[in-house]
Amino acid sequence: MTLAALDAGKAVLCEKPMAMNAEEARRMTERARERGVLALIDHELRFLPGRIKMRELLHSGEIGKVKHVKLTFRSDSRADIERPWNWWSDIKQGGGTLGAIGSHVIDGFRWLLRADVSEVFCNLATHVRERKDHGGQMRAVTTDDEANLLLRFADSELTEGATGNASLSMVESGASAHRIEFFGSHGALKVDGNGYVWSAKTGDGDWTSVETDRGELAPGTDEGSWSRGLTAFTREIVDALREGRTTVEGAATFEDGYRTQLVLDAARRSNERGCWEKLTAD
Repeated sequence: MTLAALDAGKAVLCEKPMAMNAEEARRMTERARERGVLALIDHELRFLPGRIKMRELLHSGEIGKVKHVKLTFRSDSRADIERPWNWWSDIKQGGGTLGAIGSHVIDGFRWLLRADVSEVFCNLATHVRERKDHGGQMRAVTTDDEANLLLRFADSELTEGATGNASLSMVESGASAHRIEFFGSHGALKVDGNGYVWSAKTGDGDWTSVETDRGELAPGTDEGSWSRGLTAFTREIVDALREGRTTVEGAATFEDGYRTQLVLDAARRSNERGCWEKLTAD
């Protein structure tokens, strides 16, 4: 669909994960470059004011060199065994936690750190293994509803021997969570699921709130960081289209989507082989 839209000269906002694999993402990226149109990935959290504030603080040296990154995503939206089988349950249709949430995680890490993942170790799990389809028949779930990743990052202006871990679940009950924390050589920063930012200097023993603009919320949308990020992102897209621009500053490009897909592919290989997977600089 994306290739057809690009060939027709249309601007494209592609949902995530960008493609089924890196080879598809590469073809999409090359075609977008050839056609010279606006081509972006819907990573709306890049436009959440709290994340923008976090990025500014990181790169101003607020916590020094980043040593470790930790992300927790918890939801029980797929814990209900009565929830029907659909594309989300089918690996052939691109469903699963690693693609849906993991793509946001990897893009977020890359954007916030300006550093690529160099190695990944991944464990995927499927806790709800069967669901009823719309005809009432039980069908096997072939996608993951939990993904755990260990990461190593390439050294950069901000990172030095940096490691990371991400715990992602769509079947954990209790309070939902979406929290990302950065631990540096002399302090830490975190942003929570509501877009609030917190900081701590080494030895503080607790977090201190950082004044942050939460951003606007489009009428009729649910409260949350996704909605506030999308509100800001949508306005930028509309402005670019009206002005005939083929870029939106700060948005995830098809090249970014391709780089993220390389990590997701490596994560799947790691899960299958039970070992660390390296990513080349090229």
